[in-house]
Amino acid sequence: MAVRIDTKECYWTVLSVYAPQTGCPDSEKDDFYMSLANAIKAIPERNYITIACSGHVG
Repeated sequence: MAVRIDTKECYWTVLSVYAPQTGCPDSEKDDFYMSLANAIKAIPERNYITIACSGHVG
């Protein structure tokens, strides 16, 4: 999920992502990181970025 906030000084983009669990296939992890990289690249350079990454270990 991505939310773009317009403040007086700048735009702030917040990405909320759920990382693959430990033990998931490498292909699933690769897909996740590729999708995350593409989402970050799509954000204009002048934006501030916050990434809230949730995950599960075990």
